[in-house]
Amino acid sequence: MNISQGNDSRLANLVLLSTVHPEVCAVDECVSDNWYVDNGATTHLTFRSDILSNFQKFSESKNLQIADGNYVQATGMGMVHMETVINEEHLEIKLENVWLVPKLKRNLFSVLAAQDKHKNSVFVSTPRNCYLKVDDKKLLFGVREQNGGLFKLTVKTIIQSKPEEANIVNQENLLQLYHERLAHQNKRHVKSVLKQAFDIDVSLDSEFCEGCIFGKAHRLQFGTRVRVTKPGELVHADVCGPFCYSYSNYRYFVLFKDDYSGYRFVYFMKEKSEVSEKLEWMLAECQTIGHKVIELLSDNGGEFDNAEVRRILRKNGVRQRLIMPYSPQQNGCSERENRTLVEAARAMRLAHTELPQALWAQLIQTAEYVLNRTAPTCVKGKSPYEVWYNKKPKITHLRVFGCTAYVHVPDQRRKKMDTKAEKGILVGYEGDDG
Repeated sequence: MNISQGNDSRLANLVLLSTVHPEVCAVDECVSDNWYVDNGATTHLTFRSDILSNFQKFSESKNLQIADGNYVQATGMGMVHMETVINEEHLEIKLENVWLVPKLKRNLFSVLAAQDKHKNSVFVSTPRNCYLKVDDKKLLFGVREQNGGLFKLTVKTIIQSKPEEANIVNQENLLQLYHERLAHQNKRHVKSVLKQAFDIDVSLDSEFCEGCIFGKAHRLQFGTRVRVTKPGELVHADVCGPFCYSYSNYRYFVLFKDDYSGYRFVYFMKEKSEVSEKLEWMLAECQTIGHKVIELLSDNGGEFDNAEVRRILRKNGVRQRLIMPYSPQQNGCSERENRTLVEAARAMRLAHTELPQALWAQLIQTAEYVLNRTAPTCVKGKSPYEVWYNKKPKITHLRVFGCTAYVHVPDQRRKKMDTKAEKGILVGYEGDDG
C-alpha cells in the first residue's frame, strides 16, 4: 500500500503554511521509531534521515509553520517503509513524499496527505484510538495515551539498507561517487545497481567522467562508405611485406584493387620505393583496357606520400586521397584484400608442406589469378574479370597448386629415344588473357 501526500504541486512553494502541533518540536524522551498522527500537518514529517529511501535534497530549504507561529526547515524528502498488523494480517506500508525536518523530535503522520492520496479513505478517531480505512479496509490503527496528547500509530519503521552519503550529497555527486567506487562502470548500470542494492533513484543528467575520457577513449565505429558506380572510379592501394626472399629476390608486393569490379593488380617489388613504377604500369594497363582511374586511395606511408607518386597522378589526372594516420579502417578494402591473398597463399602452401616458403610470390600470384576469375562482386553472377574486361574468363584449366604436372618436350630438344615429357609441379599461371 502507498500512502503519500498526493498533490505534489504544493512542493514548489517555499513556505508550507500548516499548523504543526507544537509538542512535536519539544524535547522529550519519546522513542524515535514511533509515529504520531497530526491533523494539522499537510505532509508526512520525520526528523530521521536514516529511515528515508529515495532521498532527494531540496535545492532550497522549505519552511513549515508550527502552532506557536515559529518556523522549522525541511531539507529534503524521501520514502519511509513501515509494517503493521491489523486483524492478524501483516501489512507493508510505504509513505511517499515524507519531508525531513531535523528540528522535529517526533515522526508525524499526516491525515490530510493520506486522504489526498486516497480519495475514498475515511479517518475515524475516538478519545482513546483512531484508524484509517481505504476501500472499507482498515490499514492503520493508533492509540492515545491516558494523559492525552497525539495518537501513536501501531507501526514499526523498516530501515532500508542504503549508503549514509545518500542523505548528504546530491544525486549527481552520488552517482559519480558510486561510478568511481564501482570501477568506472557504465553510469546507466551504476544507476540500476543503486536502485537494486539501496532503493535509491538517481537521475542521469550526464554520463561525462574525465577519468573515463582519459582511460577509455576510443574511436566510434566508421560509417558506411559510399559505393562507386563504374570501374576505375576508385582504386585502393596498399603495400604488403616484407616476406622472405623469393626466387627472384622479391620481398614485397603492392596491391591495386578496383572498388567497383573488385579486380586486383598485384606487382612484386624488391624495395618499397618501386611503388611509383608499379603505379605507372597499373595506370597504363587501365588506360589500355579503356578504364579511366579517377581516384587513388592509400595510407599515408612514404611509398605513396611522395613527390614522384604525386607527379604521376597529376600527369594522369588522378586524384589522390590519403587516409588519416593510424586509421587502417579508412582503407579497409585493400587491408582485407592483403589478408585474403596472404591467407589463401598460406593455405595452399600448407597443403603441400614440402614446398619452400621462397615460393610465396608464386602463391600470391596464383591467389590473385584465381580470385580475379571466381570471386564475388557487387554485380550478381559476375566475377571481377568479367566486370573489368566485359567478357567471361576461362576456369577449366585451373588445377591444385603444387600438384604433379607433365610438360611436353618439343622435338628440337630431344632425341629419338628420349622421354617426350618432363615431370614437375604446378606453381602458378602466367598471363592474364583469360
